[in-house]
Amino acid sequence: MKIKEIHSSDLTASCMKFVQLRLQGKLRPAATTALFRGLVVGEALRYLHERVLHNGSEEPALYTLLVNEAVATVRKTLTDEGRTPTDAVETNMNEIVSDIGMFMENYYRRFKERFAASQFLGCEVPVRWKFAPRMPEFASHIDLLIRDRNGMLVFIDWKLREQAPTHAYLSRNLQFASYYGCCLEGKFLLSDGLSSEWKRFGEESIGVWLHVNHLAPFGRKTKCEDDRGMEREFVKGDDRPTRMSWREVEYHSNSIEMIRGQLMERVRLLKRDIFPSNPDPVGCTLCEAESFCPRFDTVL
Repeated sequence: MKIKEIHSSDLTASCMKFVQLRLQGKLRPAATTALFRGLVVGEALRYLHERVLHNGSEEPALYTLLVNEAVATVRKTLTDEGRTPTDAVETNMNEIVSDIGMFMENYYRRFKERFAASQFLGCEVPVRWKFAPRMPEFASHIDLLIRDRNGMLVFIDWKLREQAPTHAYLSRNLQFASYYGCCLEGKFLLSDGLSSEWKRFGEESIGVWLHVNHLAPFGRKTKCEDDRGMEREFVKGDDRPTRMSWREVEYHSNSIEMIRGQLMERVRLLKRDIFPSNPDPVGCTLCEAESFCPRFDTVL
């Protein structure tokens, strides 16, 4: 198989058979509920960052207006691609809009001060990384790119999944590790609204897995650790600890050789029509070989 460029989804999909079929052009045209929700969340949060969080604008009076605008954008995108939402999407549209509106409201309330102190670099930022002369270029889009209040480059991925990842999974996530490599050696297409240009940062960065589902409050009485590491009892309606939704992964430049090596190994396998499995959000903690598996982070 000839591969001109490799995408992050080709490296980290939970089902590599899906990647094989996608490369063969065999995706079905229907857009499932999970896909549709994920696309709408991305668009809605992009609007929130571009219009509110970084320019001193007031909190939206109705989050559903932004969500409905995002729904319209996603519908148009899917139509342009020859895809249509499934009947389940249409049947549950009111619930989808309501849930995402709740996520956005909690996102604003929980993180507005953090983002107000940061420098906004862009949403859905295209990124490219040529990590070896004979290897295809790595290509992806980063959901959100900022500089935090300390000047550190931070890439954030909005994840809409039921299961939260374990630390063992995050430390081996090749998508995040690849984004870190891009910050060191790749290039990003940044826009100031008037023009766009490819920029190289060449610096350390931090990755954040932002688990959107955990922006919802607890649905029942629960005992768990709070953000200070103290076990306490939460009741229905309480905010979940921030650490459950904002999951940081830190790396060290010494990891870059291992990251390149893992990328090149995956590309060689894909070229031979071999589609390997990927780390599992829960199973990695239980695996007997966990301590021997390559990991990219340096923080326990």
